[in-house]
Parts: sequence; C-alpha cells; structure tokens
Amino acid sequence: MIKLNIQENKNIKKINFFHQKKYKRLAIFSHFDNNNMVDKYVIYMLEQLHKLKFDIVFVTTSEQISEHELSKIEIYILMYIVKKNSGYDFVSWKTGLSFVKDYK
Repeated sequence: MIKLNIQENKNIKKINFFHQKKYKRLAIFSHFDNNNMVDKYVIYMLEQLHKLKFDIVFVTTSEQISEHELSKIEIYILMYIVKKNSGYDFVSWKTGLSFVKDYK
C-alpha cells in the first residue's frame, strides 16, 4: 500500500467517491488545466478508458475547479482528488494510488 507523507496529505483539497471498484484494471489520470476546466478531449479519453474496463481515479491540480466541471466526468471515474499544484506528476499518481486497494 502506498502512503502519503504529511505534506502530501495537507496538499489534498477535496476528495469525492462516486463508484466502487468494478474492474481489474486501474488508471490514475493526472490532470491540470489553467482555466480549471475539464475539456472535451479529457472527457473523451476518460470515456475510452472506461470502455476498455479501467477503473479511473482522476487527480487534478486545478485547485479552483468547480463541482460542475467535475460532474462532467463522474460517470466514468471511481473518484476525484483535487490537490495543490505542487510536486511533479508522479506525486499526483502517488496520491491516486494511495486511495485504492485490491489492484495488482
């Protein structure tokens, strides 16, 4: 199991779970948008991953993203995590992995 350090935990702003584990495969989707939007190409990518039977954890560093924007993708994802935009993309993936279990 992956654990976050104290600072990484402090950087998490919001978490919302939508679904339970459904598939054997997991995708951690690291996202950032200067305008705090979920663009159509992102929705398309998530839709395609979902069709390929991936459970998806969406981790965004767009700190001011609205619930409305995130609602555009909730049918495709297990959960979303909004975190402070610090560290490299690897920290977003680590954050996503720290919230999932039962994947090999």
